[in-house]
Amino acid sequence: MPAAVAANEAPEIKSARASCRIALQSINVDWEKFRLAGMIVSDLKFESIGKLHGRMCDTEHCQHVIFCQPYLDMNPRPYFHLRKILDQTSYDARWPAGIRLEMFDPDKHAIGAHGLLASAFAQGGGNIPPFEPWWTALRGNPEFDPALFFMAVDDEEQIAGIAQCWTSAYIKDLAVNPKWRRRGLGEALLLHAFECFRQRGASHVELKVEIDNPSGALRLYQRMGMEPLV
Repeated sequence: MPAAVAANEAPEIKSARASCRIALQSINVDWEKFRLAGMIVSDLKFESIGKLHGRMCDTEHCQHVIFCQPYLDMNPRPYFHLRKILDQTSYDARWPAGIRLEMFDPDKHAIGAHGLLASAFAQGGGNIPPFEPWWTALRGNPEFDPALFFMAVDDEEQIAGIAQCWTSAYIKDLAVNPKWRRRGLGEALLLHAFECFRQRGASHVELKVEIDNPSGALRLYQRMGMEPLV
């Protein structure tokens, strides 16, 4: 950054820049969690887990850094990286009564899906930015495929559960509406994802879950045959 620009930075901008650096340099950062930040702060170069090479992007007034700060200025949480080996057996998802699977329609589902994720993460286990930056980053991600954004909808046309996956056979987010929990919907979404990736020729499916996730997700994933990567 030019010295003149640095000298003229407002205190809150300097604080935001420092917060981003501190958060990103932590060796415990889950880089997958910060994929959005990595897209917005385009000059960051990630070498491997726990390593950061490069610099913060320098834009007038550092708008990018200020935008990222609320999502980076937090304590990284430990997580499990799990994998499910897929075999030739088909995975039959049994949907709870009153639930049907719909193709993802951005105009119809995007806002509701974001709301469900925000509600789920408010209880712990993750975080999500406001809708506009979330949706902009999601649809612009090269691994995004609308066909892999699974929407479970109830008889009242409400979103009961979602599983958003990357094309790399990675389950990015899975959330179930509280009224539909413990009724087999999370299991059905997982099985549906397994089968879709099996049909696409994937050998395995992966995801990450925070160790202290309060939803019971870890128990579900373990019951479904997902095992920690060593």
